[in-house]
Amino acid sequence: MRNKGALLLLSILISGAAIASDEAASTSSQAEQVIGFGDIKRNTKGFLELKDGILSFTSDKHNFGVSADSIEDVVTRNDTQRAIRGTAGTLSQLAPYGAGRALSLLREQIDTLTIEYRDLNGALHGAIFTMPVGNAEPFKKELLAHRAQTTVPLKQDSTESNRISEAKESQQ
Repeated sequence: MRNKGALLLLSILISGAAIASDEAASTSSQAEQVIGFGDIKRNTKGFLELKDGILSFTSDKHNFGVSADSIEDVVTRNDTQRAIRGTAGTLSQLAPYGAGRALSLLREQIDTLTIEYRDLNGALHGAIFTMPVGNAEPFKKELLAHRAQTTVPLKQDSTESNRISEAKESQQ
């Protein structure tokens, strides 16, 4: 009887680990596709998910996805806030696809994820998504792990920044 109990406990632990690893392989959030993702209408609410290297948006009527390695730029609200310095910086952020960046400046309750991607024919497209605050950064990290590109590197932690600053000062 003890062997059956131990076997049952072991199978529960293994299945729990499999579920946990399956969940770790996916990043997802409720989102609104503001503009630009396939043929999906503007301001469509749905579910954004990154799983197995595919970023997909699903709503009641639509489903569209792109491979992470076709994404040439991914920018979040946090990236925009770090990049803006003064009036010139603010104006430069309102360039193409800047609507998402401007949107993130005007609405504090949301997070934004802006991407530029190539379709199967090589044409360049851009898409803007809004989601609850704090959800865009995990998407960016996972997209970069799946070979997406960015023009704004991930924020370094403070110890790394201090070490780099100290190294630069010692070289001078």
